[in-house]
This record gives sequence, structure tokens and C-alpha cells, in this order.
Amino acid sequence: MEEKRTKYNGLQLDSRVLEEMGHSGSKAEAYARGLEFIYKRPVTDLPQKELEQYSGKYRDNFGDTISIESGDGYLIMKSGTGWIMNWQDKKIYPLTDSTFCWERNYNDFHFTRNASNKVNGYQMYLYGNTISARRTR
Repeated sequence: MEEKRTKYNGLQLDSRVLEEMGHSGSKAEAYARGLEFIYKRPVTDLPQKELEQYSGKYRDNFGDTISIESGDGYLIMKSGTGWIMNWQDKKIYPLTDSTFCWERNYNDFHFTRNASNKVNGYQMYLYGNTISARRTR
């Protein structure tokens, strides 16, 4: 995104070139990208050391296995089985120190902790359903 200097304090502009698309053909894309831009969720910067505590293997209440690794300012689902394969290599951004969300999505991951304050699982709200997962390692 190129930031342009204007006299409007806090104004952000985003422009894209849609290859091989006429003026009228770009409207649907422009509307979708515009809505995505104005409803973008604010993310929190977490240090890499904090992100690493969430890395590991998880098994959800459907028996599917999910691998989460820390990235550069985010978590990423690196592999999975079952339904989660549709979201492989999906970035998960921190909203708080224990709540994350997928990019361009309002489905939250709420990580849980045990009595020793170690991450032991998460709950995810997906399409009106709660999916619970326990850390396996």
C-alpha cells in the first residue's frame, strides 16, 4: 500500500491495478476490497518469544490434527487433517496476547492455559460453531 501525503490527517489510500479488467468490470472487486479495508481488524504486535509459546500440535474435538508455528508477527497453520486442510498455511494474527484471528476473517482463536500458565489448547468460533482443541505437544 502506497501512503500518499495529503492535508487530511489519518487518511489512508490504497490503490490496485486490475490487469485486463475494464472500468465496469472492476466494480465488484473494488467493492469487496473496500469493505475488506474499512472492516480490517486491528492487530497487536507480539514479540517472537511470546508467539513461540503457541507453536505446537493440536487435536480438535473432531479428531483432526493441526500444526501451528510462529511466523514474523503472526502464527501460521502449517498442516492439518480433515476439514482444517482447507486452511493450510493460513496466517493467524494476534488481536490480544491470547486471542488471534485469521487474516480477513472474524473467526477468533482463544488460546487456553493450564494451572501452570502454559498454553494447552484453544477454542475457535467458526460459522457459529465452537471448535475446541487440546495441545498434544
